[in-house]
Amino acid sequence: MTHWALDIDRQTDWDLWCWVCLLAAGVLIFHWVVGRLTGARRSWASAGLCWVPVGITALLLSVPTLRMPVIGVVWTTLLLLIVSYSQYIELRSKLSSRRIAILLSLRAVALVLAVPMLFEPVLRFTTRKDPDRPLMLIVDASGSMSVPDVQNGPTRMQSVSQALNGPWKAMTERFKPQILVFSASSDQSITRPQQLAAISPDGQSTDIVSAVAKALATIKRDDAEIVLFSDGIDNASADVVAAIRASRRPVHTVLVGSESAQPSALVNVAVDRVEPGDEWTVRSAATIKATIKSASLGGRVVDVNFSEVDEQGRPTGSPIQNKLVLEPSPGGQEVTFEFTPART
Repeated sequence: MTHWALDIDRQTDWDLWCWVCLLAAGVLIFHWVVGRLTGARRSWASAGLCWVPVGITALLLSVPTLRMPVIGVVWTTLLLLIVSYSQYIELRSKLSSRRIAILLSLRAVALVLAVPMLFEPVLRFTTRKDPDRPLMLIVDASGSMSVPDVQNGPTRMQSVSQALNGPWKAMTERFKPQILVFSASSDQSITRPQQLAAISPDGQSTDIVSAVAKALATIKRDDAEIVLFSDGIDNASADVVAAIRASRRPVHTVLVGSESAQPSALVNVAVDRVEPGDEWTVRSAATIKATIKSASLGGRVVDVNFSEVDEQGRPTGSPIQNKLVLEPSPGGQEVTFEFTPART
C-alpha cells in the first residue's frame, strides 16, 4: 500500500508570501504613479493591469480564510508574472517583441521554480505492506440476539453491526478481519459488518466452544486475534472455560445487551469514540472526530470541548468548543474539531 502526498506545512497567519504580494502590489502602484507624473499616456488596459491585481491582493490579504497555502502559491506566482510583464512592456521601444517574449518566458520559468520555495512544500511518500495478521470476529446468532435492549431500538445483532461499522476501516488497516456468525444449526462467514444487519438470529442454543474451535481451525497463525461477541452463557458445553483454556489461545469477549432491557427513560450522554488522524504535522490543521451517544436527551444543547492536556492529564490553554443539539440514535452523533498543534 503506497501513498504520495504534496503538502505545504509552512503557513502562519502572515507568512512571507503575504509580504511579497504587498511589495509586488506596491511596485505596480509605483509604476502607475511615476507614469502619471511623467506624463505617459495610460490606457484602460494598463490601468486594469495595475489596479485589478492590487485589488485582488488587498482582498486576499484582508480575509483570513483566503490566506491559504494553495491560494498563496497561485496568486504570488501570477502577481509576480504581472509585475514582470508590466516592466518589460515599458521596453517596447528599446527591445524587439521577440526579445521581450524570450526574456519574459525565462522570467516566468524562474518564478514558477522559485515561488514554491517560499512555502517549503513537502513531498511525502509512505509505503506500508498490506496487513496480513488475522482478526477473527465471532458473532453469536442465537435467538436472544434478536432482542432489542431499548424500546423500538436495534436488536442486539444490529447493535453489533453498528458497533463494528465505525472502527472497521481502522481494523482493515492493521489486520485482516474475518467475521464468523455462529448458531447451533449453522455457521457462515461474511466479509463486512453491514451484512450482520440482514442476518436473522434464530439459533436454539449458544455453543461458544464449537464456534471458537471452528475459528481456530480456520486461522493458523500464532499472532491471530479472536474476539467473541455474545449476549449469553454457553448452554451447549459442560465446561466452556476449561475447553477454551485448553486451546491455549486468548479469546477476547465483548458482552452484547444486558440481562434486563435498558429502560427508555434512562438519561445518558457520553463520548463513545474519538478518531484522530493517522498523522499530524506541527502548524498544520488536523481534524479530530468524536462520536457522542445519548439517550432521552433529545433537543438538549450541550458543549463538547477539546483541549490539550499536560503530563498530569490536566487541560491546558483555552479549549475548542462545539455546540451540539442531542439527537439520540444508535450510531451516535459526530462532532468535528479543527486543531493546529503548535509543537511536537
